[in-house]
Amino acid sequence: MVRNFLENVNTIFCYQNKMLAHVKAKLAPEFSLFDHINYGELTISSIIRGLLDPNGTHGQGNLFLCEFLKLLDLDYADVKPSIIRCEWSIGNGRIDIFIVTDKYCIAIENKLWAKDQKGQVKDYLEYIKNYNKDKKPLLIYLTIEEGREPDKDSIEPNLLETEKCSKNVRIEDYYNFITSWLKQCIAHIEAENVRWYIKEIINFIYKDFYKELFMYDNKEIQTIIMKTDNAIELIEQLNVGKKNITREVCIYFVEQIHRQLEEKMKELSTKWNIGVNKDSLGCKWKEIIWLENEQEYVGIDFDTHNYKNCYFFRQEHNKKPYDYYWCDCFRNWSDSNNLQKLIDYKNEKSKELDNVIIEICDNIINLATKCEEKSIK
Repeated sequence: MVRNFLENVNTIFCYQNKMLAHVKAKLAPEFSLFDHINYGELTISSIIRGLLDPNGTHGQGNLFLCEFLKLLDLDYADVKPSIIRCEWSIGNGRIDIFIVTDKYCIAIENKLWAKDQKGQVKDYLEYIKNYNKDKKPLLIYLTIEEGREPDKDSIEPNLLETEKCSKNVRIEDYYNFITSWLKQCIAHIEAENVRWYIKEIINFIYKDFYKELFMYDNKEIQTIIMKTDNAIELIEQLNVGKKNITREVCIYFVEQIHRQLEEKMKELSTKWNIGVNKDSLGCKWKEIIWLENEQEYVGIDFDTHNYKNCYFFRQEHNKKPYDYYWCDCFRNWSDSNNLQKLIDYKNEKSKELDNVIIEICDNIINLATKCEEKSIK
């Protein structure tokens, strides 16, 4: 076991070093401008603010602001910002980035390393809601850790959940949100030096925040890892591509559920449509796979981020679930043991998850049957 593990590690390092040596002269993937800059939360906030400002020195006009609003599913057409400032004072605190446009009042709390202060998020939220009643308020809680929510002392959990449901609060992270925003902008940047600068920021986020290089997204390295007997040990030891590998095997798992569910649907007496939302994998309150008729739908979902707390649900259209319970047969998909099972299953090294898929499909079909019985009554 130890020998195999060391051989796998050696294979990865040899491949990585070979690839680095091949491109170092032309790409220098380990070099970063930010290695020579003393940065903190204020510096990072200033960088983001500078990009969002249409009058910034980047010379790209509304590009960064429009793509930012677009990623938030907000109206970005003909956006007219009147305020884009860092460290905006509200009397009992300072908002890291404060943005006011013709339609929105946005506060970005750039929570990298500091802890929340008592009542901080609640105070910021109240401020932007009262700043201008004609503008839609939005507080973005931006962190390094995916799924991290404000401390209970910063805002009461029930109030936070209410504001999230009202789309007044968004929990976002650098790995998924900020890098996605910047990558989308790169395709439209006209100035080469600005394009280089944005790539440096992305590289900095991966390298300094998550200890990864761009090259860790390389499909060939992931393929090598996926085919080893100790994939999870390698992933955790080397910190290589865990997010991408987790997503890949979870998508495969959902595809197999989909195939089995299509067969099981034949047992139902009324017409149901099947839906799959692979984009919502690992998210909260977004259906993964479901059956739907004219009145309601049933399926599986996550209660939290990071592929955790999977549960079955049943709900009427445009209403909250009224019947749900944990999917105990495979509840936390990103758990190390479960992730190794998913990898082995995708590599056809094990059929252990066949029974789990059948159990998941049976539960969804049972919920659909309950709906049919209710409609008959």
